[in-house]
Amino acid sequence: MVDLNTLSLEQMTDANAARLFGRSQPGKYEKVIYYRSPQVTMRGEPYVQAGWIHRSDSQDSKQLQMMRKGWMPLEQFGGSFRSEDPWGPILAHPDGPRQFPLTQIMEYRWYDPTHLRHDWPSMPPGLSPQRVFPQLREAMVSGELVVKEYGCPNCHNRSFVMPAALYTHLNVHHDYSPEMIFELGQAMGIDFSVHLRARAVKSFEIEDIPENEPSRGAAFEDVPIVRITAPAVRQRAMRESPSDE
Repeated sequence: MVDLNTLSLEQMTDANAARLFGRSQPGKYEKVIYYRSPQVTMRGEPYVQAGWIHRSDSQDSKQLQMMRKGWMPLEQFGGSFRSEDPWGPILAHPDGPRQFPLTQIMEYRWYDPTHLRHDWPSMPPGLSPQRVFPQLREAMVSGELVVKEYGCPNCHNRSFVMPAALYTHLNVHHDYSPEMIFELGQAMGIDFSVHLRARAVKSFEIEDIPENEPSRGAAFEDVPIVRITAPAVRQRAMRESPSDE
């Protein structure tokens, strides 16, 4: 069973997003509205697309179900019946573009005018991504964000924003070994280890426990220990088994 909470953007199709929200596909004439994803999953784990904007059904029952899972409906930005321009209403709203975190803008490649216009067909002429998303321009001007694309050496016109995504692609789709990927990284000037460590390393801090706090074992010191030998187990099983009569 696919864990929809861990899907990458490439795997997060409309069908998968609808499955994540609890139904196969929105109805033909059903209005679709926007939701902001939670920071953590139902299991309390960090959500891989925390704060991202997604689309799903607009019925009251669906909104209540989504809110119970931590999703926030954004009804102030309207919705859409048109599947060919699903992002139009929120991107055309004065406050809409500000709702998108930089991680989503980067993954959708909306920093590129070609990708932005493809996903927003009704985009007014003369606009640029940095005019649409002020947070994108602010991050680039401050130096917080440097936009780079990493091309796959085996695919035609296939590139990735995150080096970790390129690493996974090379390993899964082209059977590159880790040694081959790191060698390629040296040739391309990509430090794959920086991005992989962030996913592989999990730190635990030392818990502050008072010295005078009794140990957990003290609560079990007075509990008698009962040992059952193998013959006793067999005898009990014979007594508890149903009679053949």
